[in-house]
Amino acid sequence: MPTGRCTNSACVAAKTGLCFDNLTLEKCPRWVATEMAQAKSAGPRKAPVTASKRPRAGAIQGVDWTGDALHLPDLELVSRRSSPMLLATVGEAAAGKSSFLGMLHTLLLRGHCLRDHTFAGSLTLLGWEKLALALRFPKGQATDQPPTPADPDYYRLLHWALRRPDDGSLLDVLFPDAAGEVFSQWAVDEQDINAENVRWIYRHADAFFFFVDCEALAEQRGAAVAPLADLASRLAQGLRGRPVLVVWSKADRLSDVREGVRERMVRQLTLVFGDAPQLYISKELDAQPDPKQLANLQAVDDVLARLAQWRPTVPELDAIGHRTDLFLRYRGR
Repeated sequence: MPTGRCTNSACVAAKTGLCFDNLTLEKCPRWVATEMAQAKSAGPRKAPVTASKRPRAGAIQGVDWTGDALHLPDLELVSRRSSPMLLATVGEAAAGKSSFLGMLHTLLLRGHCLRDHTFAGSLTLLGWEKLALALRFPKGQATDQPPTPADPDYYRLLHWALRRPDDGSLLDVLFPDAAGEVFSQWAVDEQDINAENVRWIYRHADAFFFFVDCEALAEQRGAAVAPLADLASRLAQGLRGRPVLVVWSKADRLSDVREGVRERMVRQLTLVFGDAPQLYISKELDAQPDPKQLANLQAVDDVLARLAQWRPTVPELDAIGHRTDLFLRYRGR
């Protein structure tokens, strides 16, 4: 990967090799290369390995796909077919974001389905399996997920391919997984140097799952409300109409939350997000099937349904009517 820096502070090309403006680095006017040119006498050399072509750990030579979670350079594998939707989980540390993703995979394996889409495959089955591994427990007690690395260069994206039953078309969906500690830093300082991956997620996400940790509210009481309110306010600052679904995670502990603390949390969420829908989820098994477990899939159903309503549709124009806008009718040569 060529070494250098970009004068655009939002560009991460120096770390990933991917230009913010989707140009090659050699053609980008804002890219300042620091790599010294080799003398012509040195003879021909191999072309540098770009970030999108660099072999990943465990990859078979000549094959980009490994089944593991995707990183930024791997997004080309998905975007070749479509413009994927990015559904982002937002929450503090240990709020259950990774467990939520693991539950999605586990529920599909158990035969449960999405409401309006059918599962059509994944480029990250190994990544899903790693998240679901902590949910396979022998004695009815779920274990905790390994903590997500709080590294600004850490990107982990899980992929689903979904098929729309009405027309059979495919929808690619990506679920990024970032550490709650980084979200907390971002809530306090939007430009924190250690929150670059969260800033990338926020810029590119199509919709958000905002996690409220019932266990934290039960154990920390009022002290847990203020940091969550700060994170919610940061999320709401630049939504531009993008949907938000409030997810009360670890809802098996909801009965342990004091009524006053819960009411204060609800008031804060309503003040920031308005009438955003709310769901209660859990990875604990109280019944079979447990509605709080199935609500993990319902959260995805609800967000996809809201996205379908939010995204603008192409207008149908009367090509003969005298009021037709000629500019909108133009389709190129």
